[in-house]
Amino acid sequence: MVEWSWRIENERSIVCGSWSDEVLWEPNFARLVGQRVDDIRTFGRLPEIQLSLSGGFHIASFMTAEGDPEWTLFDRRGPKTITVSCRSGVVAECE
Repeated sequence: MVEWSWRIENERSIVCGSWSDEVLWEPNFARLVGQRVDDIRTFGRLPEIQLSLSGGFHIASFMTAEGDPEWTLFDRRGPKTITVSCRSGVVAECE
């Protein structure tokens, strides 16, 4: 989940983002459905997140207001959901 600023990239350009015309969002979100997550990385001094997907798409977060980067990863594979986010500049499991 990326709560604030985000963008979807293909190999050559930004496809759409949080400041794009909202009419672009739904068809581009639909293109992401069924894609496999190939890589997850953090970048920046205050960790933002980038997901690389199997179809050549990449999703990046980038906070533009005060506070922490506003992203969270959810792992629902086990009996208990694990959440990870950035708090005070550190990537850690949420309580």
